[in-house]
Amino acid sequence: MIEIADTIARFPEVAEGISAGDPVGTLQERAEEVRAATGVDFVVVMTEDAIRLTHPTPEEIGRPFTGNTESARAGETFAETYTGSLGPSIRAVAPVYGQDEELVGFVSVGVTRQRIWQGFLDGLPTIIGVVAAGVAVSAAGAYLIARRLRRQTLGLDPRQLRLLYEHHDAVLHSIGEGLLVFGTDASSQPRIDVINDEARRLLEVPSDRAARFDDLPETPGACPPGRRRARRNACDRKPGARGQQ
Repeated sequence: MIEIADTIARFPEVAEGISAGDPVGTLQERAEEVRAATGVDFVVVMTEDAIRLTHPTPEEIGRPFTGNTESARAGETFAETYTGSLGPSIRAVAPVYGQDEELVGFVSVGVTRQRIWQGFLDGLPTIIGVVAAGVAVSAAGAYLIARRLRRQTLGLDPRQLRLLYEHHDAVLHSIGEGLLVFGTDASSQPRIDVINDEARRLLEVPSDRAARFDDLPETPGACPPGRRRARRNACDRKPGARGQQ
């Protein structure tokens, strides 16, 4: 609004109209055109004595302006909240200078709080729609992620996964034979997926870090990927017990 008030105050015809007292209503017509084009509630042009020459309610023309002009008299364009003839409003007031750079009047441009509130209510459905869409997208994404996780964990919840791991770990370390489970990495290189304590002891694999395929002795390391049992020095290629030694 400050920019609008400043722009209007710089129009030469505004200063001329104020000085002439706007006898033919040119300022009123121009002010209403600007008001309609900018969407503000009022454009009030007034004399140096703060007497209105324009107003959206014609009956208010010729009456004193209800508001402050002190800062504008000092050459400053300012904004304020004030209750005027149209009710509580937010307005900007700018000084108008003539050709000799003397103060001849003021311009006030503003919107009422009712207009601001109505604008908020008009935009509320859009805001609600955007928020609802965001919630729907988030819910759909959460559902898809949860479904993918459930599928990858065979439908087990966190508690069941913990129990399954604890049982698997207990069984793995309680059997008396060495057990190795092999797999392949992304580059199709063999890797050790599972190794129990007995297999580490028999194959002398360090226990202070994750077992690597290169840690195995030459004979077990040459066995094909699969499930193996470490015993002594050879790979037993019997079905169901690949890599038993």
